[in-house]
Amino acid sequence: MIKRDKNGIIIRNFKDEEILYKVLYIFPFNSDTKRMGIIIKKDDQYVFYEKGADTVMKNIIKVNDWVEEETDNMARDGLRTLVVAKRVLPELEFQKFARAYNKARKSLVDRNELMLAVQSSLENDLDIVGITVVEDKLQDKVKQTLECIRNAGIKIWMLTGDKIETAISIAFSSRLLTKHDHYTIIVKCKSKEEIDKDLTRLSLGGFNALVIDGCRYSPTQKALMASRLRIKAKETVLCIGDGRNDVSMITSADIGVGIEGSSISQSTRLDELHFSSVSLSLKSPGTDED
Repeated sequence: MIKRDKNGIIIRNFKDEEILYKVLYIFPFNSDTKRMGIIIKKDDQYVFYEKGADTVMKNIIKVNDWVEEETDNMARDGLRTLVVAKRVLPELEFQKFARAYNKARKSLVDRNELMLAVQSSLENDLDIVGITVVEDKLQDKVKQTLECIRNAGIKIWMLTGDKIETAISIAFSSRLLTKHDHYTIIVKCKSKEEIDKDLTRLSLGGFNALVIDGCRYSPTQKALMASRLRIKAKETVLCIGDGRNDVSMITSADIGVGIEGSSISQSTRLDELHFSSVSLSLKSPGTDED
């Protein structure tokens, strides 16, 4: 890629030819839908590309067992994966979409919901393009820091939007889980009956670690968990995050800490987040002193 702006992308191919792709529509990443997309035009052909979490993409791509197998293997190595797919749009289908999307974009009521509904009309039978992989490296001294926190008697919860395999791998690499944690139970929250069954097993005791599956946390859900812990458990809650999507969680806690992080893939920096720590004013119980 040698040039990119809001109107187009210029690619230089292996023949040293410069090819222009006109950008027609951009669908930004949404932390709730966990996907993003774009419609481009090259010559007279319209192409819709979409990238997102495998749990979302597997429902809109053509049946492909390879995708699930590969993403699971990569997740077990602690890698974060995104699936990329595309669909060529016939002229009539594109024009129909454009009319509906532009109408939704001008709506004064439920605009975002209407736009998303029209976008979803494109999301079926997509052809798989490939999988992207990002290694999410731990900050320096994360293991030692978490060990000190645990030794101080502070309970640690890790909330993540990652696949369960990735979450468990990161938990081991950060020493939240160790080889001595033989009594780890995975609760699959698929139905109320299953949850009740697993809670009954938990009540029998003997478990020193808990992994909860079935809820890959969105930023809103992270914030909700922090606030509910404060209210229901009546505990002082400290939240630590390293990205923009952690802001709502951090600001919902009694104490919020933002740290600087970066994503590295094949020795290439893809994204660097400069995230300032949240300033706080903590008052001692029953006093007016900070």
